[in-house]
Amino acid sequence: MQRTGRSEAWSSSVPGRACPTGPTSRRRRSSAGFLAGIGLLVSGIIGGLGAAQIWVGRCIHKRSHRAACFVVAAIGCLNMPWGIAMGIFRFIVLGRASVGRLFEGGGLEQVRQAT
Repeated sequence: MQRTGRSEAWSSSVPGRACPTGPTSRRRRSSAGFLAGIGLLVSGIIGGLGAAQIWVGRCIHKRSHRAACFVVAAIGCLNMPWGIAMGIFRFIVLGRASVGRLFEGGGLEQVRQAT
């Protein structure tokens, strides 16, 4: 029998051993499940942070939950490089006394009635 190439040598298999069920196969399945679990966990964390950013954007629009805005701004600083810039600017803007008065005023409806 003459070998024609490398791919042919790798493609040959013994009948009945195409899908092993030994300890190596179980180990591969468990590591695949572990990696899938980590992937789902990381995706959930990223999705939760995105949802928190959207919620805080709505809170800023309504001028409510100022403390939550600071917390999410701090967590947002973990996203490099844009999260750091946006978090620092949120701290600067939310730290102003005039913005604090807007948040203490009871929200957007009272600010609109006052103007």
